[in-house]
Amino acid sequence: MLGEIISGLSLGTLVVLGVYVGMTATSWDLSFAQILPTAVILISIPPGILTTQLLFLNEFPDAEADKKGGRRHWVIVFGKKISAWMYSVLMVSVYVMILIIFFMKFTTWTILLALLTWPIAMNAIRIAINHHSNMEKLMPALGMNVLTILGTDFLIAGALFLQLVL
Repeated sequence: MLGEIISGLSLGTLVVLGVYVGMTATSWDLSFAQILPTAVILISIPPGILTTQLLFLNEFPDAEADKKGGRRHWVIVFGKKISAWMYSVLMVSVYVMILIIFFMKFTTWTILLALLTWPIAMNAIRIAINHHSNMEKLMPALGMNVLTILGTDFLIAGALFLQLVL
């Protein structure tokens, strides 16, 4: 049951943190806060959650086969209905985190560009909640989920780039 979290951390959050350290660290004699400022840690959270979401929603269509194969992931343990709500909470938390980063002044207004994917995310949430057990009707949400993930990550990166050049 740790696959979703480990994927999000290793392929989302830790990638962002690693790239930052790789591009900016000049010495390991610095404090942790100097190597990884709070703003960078906070900005790395949405990509981590989004990566978790990629695996999570893609587990819905395969849940029965996975269960027969002896796997235990969130959709199997919690069921599709609760998992759809968990997916929704995680997706909304991405946008809440972006707003927190902005309102706590860890970045400029450019981070708000990442909110442009909100309508796609809301549509994916609506479909997941309403059709969590109907794979044919759930399938469009999987595509919307990928668009949301790639789009939000791209817009966060673009926002940070714009912050540097503006």
